[in-house]
Amino acid sequence: KAQIAGTIDLPSQQTAKIELIINNSTAQALSANQTSGVFNLPFSGASLKPSNNTLAIKTTSNPGAVTQTQLEKINVAPPSVTITAPSANQTVNGAVHITGSVDSVLALSSIQLALDGVNQANIPNTAASPNFDFVIPSSALAAGSHTATVTAFASTTTAVAFSGFQSRTFIYTLPPKISL
Repeated sequence: KAQIAGTIDLPSQQTAKIELIINNSTAQALSANQTSGVFNLPFSGASLKPSNNTLAIKTTSNPGAVTQTQLEKINVAPPSVTITAPSANQTVNGAVHITGSVDSVLALSSIQLALDGVNQANIPNTAASPNFDFVIPSSALAAGSHTATVTAFASTTTAVAFSGFQSRTFIYTLPPKISL
């Protein structure tokens, strides 16, 4: 999901190999044959950390193997959580599905659900990451307003917690009971 974009200016008939070195890790070849112009290339974000990353972009032209290196410092945005259901203030009953997805440059270590501020470790995510589907059983809900918060935690090489979250309020109604 990580992308690097920029421009490269070469004399005609030349091509360039573009490599990316993140935080002094092994170089990643981004394009074996990039010609002049704009490039927007995916790369592995495995060695990224939340902040203070050093990116070295190295270009080598084919005739004469002329090399140029450019250094950039970047920070990475935290994971972005999007809850798609239920919609805000939607009235629901029965088992409630909290569904959506996470967008993250860094690999995710976990996606967690909290209901009304209480972590729900006993309610597993039944969808494949980076998507989520938490099913809250009706027995866990009282009638009224509830807030579900989904938090995505990114894997990092530092001890710093790196996460993003979204909360959604919904209204739970008890289904009608019929007595005969």
